[in-house]
Amino acid sequence: RNSQVLYGVGEGPEMFHRPGGLGDNVAKWLQENLNGIGMQTEISFKSQDGTNLRGTLYMPDGIKPGSKVPVVVMAHGRNHSQESWLTLPREVVKKRMAVFVFDLRGVRKSYTEGKGEVGVDLSGEENNKAWQDIKAAVNFMASQTRVDASRIGLVSATAVNNHMVRAAIGDSRVKPMV
Repeated sequence: RNSQVLYGVGEGPEMFHRPGGLGDNVAKWLQENLNGIGMQTEISFKSQDGTNLRGTLYMPDGIKPGSKVPVVVMAHGRNHSQESWLTLPREVVKKRMAVFVFDLRGVRKSYTEGKGEVGVDLSGEENNKAWQDIKAAVNFMASQTRVDASRIGLVSATAVNNHMVRAAIGDSRVKPMV
């Protein structure tokens, strides 16, 4: 539905300079699809119990100096990873909000040797600390200078929903939860 097919005739880059406007159409398409996708930064932070966690912060382009944007923290499902959000972070960033996706303890980039891996040998006790990971992500995002700490949204999936709610209890910074 959101696809656009651009067709040109010619050989190599010269086809963009032929009559018919292919070059202009490609430039317009690139502008529409590249403007607003923001900057992507790999982040490391720690959970309350010292567990190392890793994630990706997406910030919108063109934030004026001194201004702040709301942030959406996305917690993946229990048998998934931050990559399971696919293109959603970039779509949200186009709406002028920051997005933070991360791997919960025991998952891909947040796997720590000897602490266990989800679906393999992560103990029930460690698994039940996922809410601490989400809370740590909220705290980390609230500490960022370009993020409005009073406007934090949470999004989670499947078996992590209960951890998201637990992390948000009593936290006035968290507004919507999905």
